[in-house]
Amino acid sequence: MKFGALQRRVKRCEQVVTVRLGETQDHWSTLSDVWRKGWSPLRIVVVGLAGGFIAGKLEVPSKVNGARWLQMVGSVSNLFASAQAAFATAMAAQAAATA
Repeated sequence: MKFGALQRRVKRCEQVVTVRLGETQDHWSTLSDVWRKGWSPLRIVVVGLAGGFIAGKLEVPSKVNGARWLQMVGSVSNLFASAQAAFATAMAAQAAATA
């Protein structure tokens, strides 16, 4: 392939990535809105009760005591919080670029 053809191909791929990034951000914001609206207080209580029942039925091994479970839940919640913060930062940067 010639160098010019490679440049056009790279430019086209960059355009595709830019479009897909915009679509992904739109879909992510839609998913985020639907996720937040979907969690009613009743659903939160039902999921908590079901989770407690399942944890009780599984009879957690002695190696994984309550403190370890709390540590794991805290780590997972921190992961989700940092992902949401990163997304909010990206959206703020995009809004600033638009403005």
